[in-house]
Amino acid sequence: MIDESAAPELETGILTIYRGPLEEFVSRRDALAKQLRANKRREDADQVKALRKPSRTAWVLDYVVVEDAAPLERLAAAITSAQQAQSRGGADLRTALESVRTAVRDLAHAAARASIRIGHPIESTVLVAAVNAVIGDATAFADLRAGRLVEIPEGGGLDFLTAITVANTSAAPMFEPPTPPTHDAEQTALRADLKRVEAALAEARQRSQAAERAVRDAQAKHDAAEELLQRAKEESTTRRGELDRARQHEKAAVADVQEAHQAVTGLRGRIQNP
Repeated sequence: MIDESAAPELETGILTIYRGPLEEFVSRRDALAKQLRANKRREDADQVKALRKPSRTAWVLDYVVVEDAAPLERLAAAITSAQQAQSRGGADLRTALESVRTAVRDLAHAAARASIRIGHPIESTVLVAAVNAVIGDATAFADLRAGRLVEIPEGGGLDFLTAITVANTSAAPMFEPPTPPTHDAEQTALRADLKRVEAALAEARQRSQAAERAVRDAQAKHDAAEELLQRAKEESTTRRGELDRARQHEKAAVADVQEAHQAVTGLRGRIQNP
């Protein structure tokens, strides 16, 4: 996490690093660190240099949050409602949990659409699993709200009713600590909901891993095809040069033939008419 007391211009520079193209993250980060060192701001430069490049999924989530924070704010509101409904249990809690699931899907679908626009397409099912993992990790959720999520938590879980107790990007608490359930039936219902969602997460992670493997294979094939295409272009350029030279030789040969033909015709005329 970045020190919130950083100078405004440093904060703006850091946000620019995260919000630009993913493939240029390292170059933007190193350029800012170099500039800070040149300005004798070594501590700030070290802070910037330590920034980690986000994973592709984390970067897409950061991008969509910066582009339009409304889906994330609706998710935060749904989580707050679920926490408040936890003490009541029953239908209220089930309705609140369904609202959270809907908000998770909305955010994931918005991120999926954005990923296509910015040239890093990710399936919505992968993003649903990622958002579920993030809301189960207090630090990751705060990073996402700041637009600086670096990676998707591996074991974040989905128990956001007890995990999310941190502040947002300011110091004010975003969620109130949940009130423990007062009835066994409520606890049982909550655990059943959690079990179903965790099972969905496990399945989504398997699909995510398969999709990532497919992306790596496709990328390798794409790179190989581009290399073959480059070689073909170079070969085409070489052959075009040879063709141009051959045509020039042909043109010169035709001119020689015409000149010889004229000479033969002239000699024949002199022989026939001495």
